[in-house]
Amino acid sequence: MGHAAALRAARRRAGSGCDGARRRQVLPVVPGSAPGSAARHGCRGAPVLARDRRPLQRGRDRGPGLRAGRDRGRHPGRDRPARGGRPDLGGARARPQPGGGGPRVAAAVRRGLRRPVRPAEHVQRLYRHARLRLGGLRPLRGGDARERGRRRLRRARGGLAGRAQRRPGRPRRRRAARLDTGGDPVVAVDRSALPPVGAPAPLRFPAIERETLPNGVRLWSVDHHETDLIGFVLLVPSGSAADPPGREGLAAFTADLLDDGTRRRSGIELYDELGRIGGRLGTDVTSDATVLSITALARHARDALALLIELATEPRFDPEEVERIRTLRISRIAQRRHVAAAAAERAFLRSVYGRHPYGHTPAGTETSLARTTLDDVRAFHAVHYAPARWTLIRAGGRGRAPEAELASLASGVPHDALAAGRDAAPAETGAAPAEPANGRLTFVPRDGAVQSELRIGHVGVVRRAADYPAVMVMNMVLGGQFVSRLNLNLREARGYTYGVRTGFDGRRRPGPFVLQTAVDAAVTGDAIREAVREIRDIRAARPVTGDELAAARPGLTSGFARNFETAGQVAHAAMRLALFELPDDEYTTFVSRVAAVDTAAAADAARRRLDPDALRVVVVGPPDVGPSLASLGLGEPVQATVDEFFR
Repeated sequence: MGHAAALRAARRRAGSGCDGARRRQVLPVVPGSAPGSAARHGCRGAPVLARDRRPLQRGRDRGPGLRAGRDRGRHPGRDRPARGGRPDLGGARARPQPGGGGPRVAAAVRRGLRRPVRPAEHVQRLYRHARLRLGGLRPLRGGDARERGRRRLRRARGGLAGRAQRRPGRPRRRRAARLDTGGDPVVAVDRSALPPVGAPAPLRFPAIERETLPNGVRLWSVDHHETDLIGFVLLVPSGSAADPPGREGLAAFTADLLDDGTRRRSGIELYDELGRIGGRLGTDVTSDATVLSITALARHARDALALLIELATEPRFDPEEVERIRTLRISRIAQRRHVAAAAAERAFLRSVYGRHPYGHTPAGTETSLARTTLDDVRAFHAVHYAPARWTLIRAGGRGRAPEAELASLASGVPHDALAAGRDAAPAETGAAPAEPANGRLTFVPRDGAVQSELRIGHVGVVRRAADYPAVMVMNMVLGGQFVSRLNLNLREARGYTYGVRTGFDGRRRPGPFVLQTAVDAAVTGDAIREAVREIRDIRAARPVTGDELAAARPGLTSGFARNFETAGQVAHAAMRLALFELPDDEYTTFVSRVAAVDTAAAADAARRRLDPDALRVVVVGPPDVGPSLASLGLGEPVQATVDEFFR
């Protein structure tokens, strides 16, 4: 009786409220509860809840208000009264039933109850939101004042019996999250200074095994077996420079038709086969070469190589597909006409190389593609895709690939194609372009433009030049990175542009050196003057300094090893060795050769490879820019139209 009176008094003090408890709820153990009735519900020593959620007591399992185990004032099985009944507020005053010694459990708490299958007395309701768990065992803390008020209500409803079973709370204090260092000492870090730049990782390019097959195919096998993928690259040393006059774009047109079907398979069947072997096909046409590649699972190496050879030797060249690809490529060229950067690129190549084979892009023009016939495509393929001119490169595949089997597969190319290739091998590209007939400054007006696209440059270097590393370092200082001289001047100091860069495109024959940027139309002339001045100054007035070298070298060497991670990357790197006739240790020694470049070597490269008097300038911008270009000292501007370079 004393216990019940104390319980009622505590409830009166607590008043009413909504029980939204998210903290630990402890149910009092009912003295004298029968083990048998508790065990039937899956636990022992803990109160068992009936349909009205009141604890069942020994010998008195129903109160007087229940009929046949069902309270008609409530919807069966639910935690709310029937229509017209009084809501069951969690903080409402509970009336003890005869024989009832435990408290009623509120709705919010009932949803979090979990029945243990072993002896248990505590039921826990967890937080809904994830938090950082601090070290040590302690009661869960409330989040705010409202939570603390709810905790006081729960304590009041639990009565004296509930308080007797609750562990006393510890003094609240702020705790810092523990950092697990794994036993290692924590070292203080000075974040006021950048960490020193470490030495670049050493690189050893895999060994290459070379074999010339009886049919003339050069087979290269690169020792790179760290992955379960295998890559094949087929190098055809004929690119856009081999396009006949008036048929510009023929090389890329032919390559684009290869994956539209062969004599054995349609285009859909071909890609179904690629999917079966987990393969990916690639086609790339540059000025010097056409490169076909395929990457597949290593266990399908033979199927992948057979498919690549089938593509290169047995194209279908269906007339309907030829017309479809022609229309698609002409549409792409028409779209590019509206891109200022594309117009500047074409105008620059024409200005530097004139009618030299390097003087046009691989895509060709609308007129040249329209006049290309199916016979032109077949004739170009018969001559330039002759297997006697191939270099076939394999890389990747965990373990050793069946080299003899692959070599036998590559040897089975028809000999009539070999004869055609030997008899009609294309002539080498000219050693150097003839001097273009037009002036040094070309202006292409573009209505509605608010910026001017600039291209400035001249003929550069070949890829296998002995001073190529020094040229690369010098270019990094001039315009090859964000902290280059040109970018710090035109972007940071003057605000003419968002960015400017320079580059040397090394090819089999001297490729172009080009500066490219887009500037506000109002400062077109000033931007050209500053760019030409920077090119002139790096040769003599302001040669490369030691600090600039220290900033330029890491840009070339720090990420160099990332170019050789996958089987496809390694195979393409070996392809460039074959195309440009570079030594096997070109990549292995590149980092050390760059590190050996000093200020004298960089200055010598600038004097030899940059010629301010030979610079060609192309401006694609609004028409009102044209009159201001005559004062640049580059001669009278030659005005051209966009259609000249696309149609």
